[in-house]
Amino acid sequence: MKKALYGLGLLVLTMAMAPVVGACAQPTATPEVVQATIPEVVLTAADYSFTSPASIAGGLTRVRLTNSGAESHHAQFLRLNESVTVDQFTTTLQSALQAIPTEGEAALGRIFAVVTFEGGPATTLAGQQGEAVVDLKAGQYVLVCFAPDATGVPHLAKGMVQPLTVAAAPATRPPEPTVKATVDLNNFAFTGFPAMSTGKTTLKLMNKGTEPHEMGVVRLKGITAAQFLEILSAPPGGEAPSGPPPFEDAGGFQAMMPGETGWAVLDLTPGEYALICFVPSPANEFKPHVALGMFYPFTVK
Repeated sequence: MKKALYGLGLLVLTMAMAPVVGACAQPTATPEVVQATIPEVVLTAADYSFTSPASIAGGLTRVRLTNSGAESHHAQFLRLNESVTVDQFTTTLQSALQAIPTEGEAALGRIFAVVTFEGGPATTLAGQQGEAVVDLKAGQYVLVCFAPDATGVPHLAKGMVQPLTVAAAPATRPPEPTVKATVDLNNFAFTGFPAMSTGKTTLKLMNKGTEPHEMGVVRLKGITAAQFLEILSAPPGGEAPSGPPPFEDAGGFQAMMPGETGWAVLDLTPGEYALICFVPSPANEFKPHVALGMFYPFTVK
């Protein structure tokens, strides 16, 4: 009986202490960790100028480009090489543009010598928006648009050059964007490009080549990929076909240096498309990379 009473008393004591023990065992609340997000920069492209902040922080940056002009535009980030000033870049640019009629595309080598290509949103139609994520190093930059007007004059020759200072990146680096696939930009091909469907898609791009590369996206309108490539292969100075162009710009990512990474944010509708790289090759008489095989047709369903 005593043993039974002892057991009963132990049970009652245990039950009485349970709330106290439970209260003491409550886990300490863990502070919520707020993950850094990629900062955004908004640019506006007009005919023929940029509106942008005077200075931004470096590191991962989401760039949104609004095209308020009547022509297609892009935003190529160019980091000036060490000791190169904006005035020196402008002088070099004017020299290169003036030499194109006599030297051809080789004249652009003067620009290559003073800048580093750092990507940006590729060519966007009038009234639309482009988007890309770039990984910017600190330094003095210029934003430029190489897109040509109806007569073939590049927009930067008409004043589309905007200085921009990039400060050091924040101490905390945000996570990279979530992507559908990784696409390699090689000498001279696109590899790893996935099957695409309608809607917004983010692709990670890695320059695996030895020259700067870009990934422009073009939507074909009533022509095949072979016909489009034939148009691109026509010698310069020929008679332009009548009527509106049978293709239109659909975004992508501007040129970046070998070993660098960028992210293209595409928002595509059903149709036939092609990837192209127009960057001239110093190792191949400054022929555009598309003429060396950097062309990839695809379908969006």
